Parts: sequence; C-alpha cells; structure tokens
Amino acid sequence: MEIYNNTIGREQRKRYSDLIEGLKKFNPRAIAFFGSYGMGLQDQYSHDVDIVVYADRIPNKKTKEAVLSSVSDGSIPTVSFPYDVDIFARQHEFCEVAFKSCGKIESDVSRLIQGINDREEEVAIFVYNTRVLYDDGWLIAQRARIKEYPHKLLATNLLSFLFSALRQVHYYDRAINKRNQPYWAELCVNEGLSSLMHAVFAANKTYYGKHKWTEMQCRNFKLKPKDFEQRLMRVMRSRDIIAYQRLALDVCTLCQGYYPEECANVAAFDSKVRQIDDYIESQKR
Repeated sequence: MEIYNNTIGREQRKRYSDLIEGLKKFNPRAIAFFGSYGMGLQDQYSHDVDIVVYADRIPNKKTKEAVLSSVSDGSIPTVSFPYDVDIFARQHEFCEVAFKSCGKIESDVSRLIQGINDREEEVAIFVYNTRVLYDDGWLIAQRARIKEYPHKLLATNLLSFLFSALRQVHYYDRAINKRNQPYWAELCVNEGLSSLMHAVFAANKTYYGKHKWTEMQCRNFKLKPKDFEQRLMRVMRSRDIIAYQRLALDVCTLCQGYYPEECANVAAFDSKVRQIDDYIESQKR
C-alpha cells in the first residue's frame, strides 16, 4: 500500500506557517490536511481546505471560536452550516476544521488491526490519507500501526462485502418480482455496487475512505476484473441486474483466486442462505 503524503513540502509549509502556529493554541498532538488536500487530489473544483486537529481533549466552543477567529482573515464570506463544523477563511480559502480525540483515534486503529471494519472509513480519512502539517510523533506512530493492511481486516472485508454483493441479487428479485418494490430494488443495486467496490479495495489491500475519491484510487489497482470501471458505470446507468450479477461473480472469482482461504466461505454462505430462503417461502405457499 501507498500512503499518499507524509508531510507537506517546504513551499506549503511556508504558506501555512501562520496557520500552523495559530492552531497550535489548541495544544494538539498533530495537525493535518485530510480530504482532497490530504490525498493530494485537489483540483479546480475543490472549494474547501479540510484540516483536522488531533488533541487529547477536544476544546470547547468558546476556545474554538477564539482561536479560529485569530487565524481567520475574513477574505471570503462564511456561513453557518446546519451541521457541526468549524469554519474560517484565510487567503481566499474556505477552511473547515475537524477535531479528533487522540484516544478515540487510537481505539479506532486498534479495532481495525483486530479485523473490525466499522471504523475503517474514519481511520482511512483521518489517519491514513492525510498530509501532516504538525506532529509531535503521535500521528506518525498511528500511521505506522496500519502501514501494512491487517490480514484480519482483509479476511473480514472480503467475506462480508462479497457476501453482501451476492445477496443483493436475491434481494432485488424479492423486491421486483415478489413485492413490487422498485425503490428497494434500486437501493439493492446501489448497495451491491458499494459492496463490490469495498471488496476490490480490500483485495488491493487499500483502506476504503470517502466515496468521492474511490474512482481515482481504483484506477491504479492491479486486482480488478477487466473493464471494471466501465462495467460499473454501465450498471449504474442501466440498473441491469443481470449485468450486475455477472460483475459480482467476476469480482468473487477474482478474489477467490488470490485469496482462496479468506474467500472460502463466501459461496457456501450465499448458497446456504438461498436454501433457507427457498425453504421458508415454500412453507408459506
């Protein structure tokens, strides 16, 4: 795996030196870019700079307002968003700040190492795919813990997401042909495509973070079915469940070829659940 950025370059450090010094008033263990700037993928359509401040204790609202007002230059108008986010403007940039508890991040990383994938997105966004602005050694230590994609996480993700991808075919059939619920059927396709993408990320031992950047990351993957992105796009446009099923089976076959032990139970689970489905329905006729 490749960590996108370790630290900012000399020019960027100079550009953001005043900001770094201002945010140090929060007594952070580390400060970093995340999002598009953290991954080095910002472009002309990137309208905000995402910054994360890691601290042992999250500052209260009064402290946040005092510090952020000191680093803001008011170069662009700002608005209050209808969700919990801290914002300020500097040098004609719109900045959003997230505050993360070091203890919580450490716990999330530990869960990932144990193969528990419920915090993978959080760790991918706020630990793995970041660009360091300031660090007392804490953030680099957390990154070192997950430099290698944990084998337990690989096994968990392949089994859970491949199984989910296969199940969506049967859910779709139940939604369309048995219950006449097109909205649910639509969601089945969406859920299935998301599961397939998660599985491909796992097969390439890459942490799955924000949906926005998955296409760019996927372009560089070595393990994926032929014409994977084009086939995904066709299914998204056509909602063709047969095309989706073929793609799901191809992803399963690919993963089973490279990780036979981790994927050994996927087909068996799917077959067993289908048998249960058929039995239950036969008893209700």
